[in-house]
Amino acid sequence: MRLLLAIGVTAVLLSGCRCDPEDHAHYLAGSRPVECGYAPSDADRAAVTECLDRAIATGGRAFGGWQEDGIDSEVRQYFVVRPDRVYDLHYDGAGPLLTVSPCIGTPVPTETGYWCEGEALEPYTHCD
Repeated sequence: MRLLLAIGVTAVLLSGCRCDPEDHAHYLAGSRPVECGYAPSDADRAAVTECLDRAIATGGRAFGGWQEDGIDSEVRQYFVVRPDRVYDLHYDGAGPLLTVSPCIGTPVPTETGYWCEGEALEPYTHCD
């Protein structure tokens, strides 16, 4: 019975999209992060960025994102806030390709979200 349960759990875990940016952001945020939400391209991002701002200011854990206009595919931007670092996740559905870049220092708020000053550490790409 335990073997069947283990096989079932493994199948569920492996059946999900490995390149789901929201799942990856949630995982990267760590234990019990605040879910700041997701804003489609035609929605206001203010609630998402205000939530992320609070997490950055308090040193908490959070993640949130928004859709951006892509030329020929779905494009999403997520930010993950952890006590030790902020990460910028960029998803491009054309590949699909998920690029994760650690931010150096505190991200700079912009009118459309954030800009990570000096993503000097090597970003890594996730998707099979």
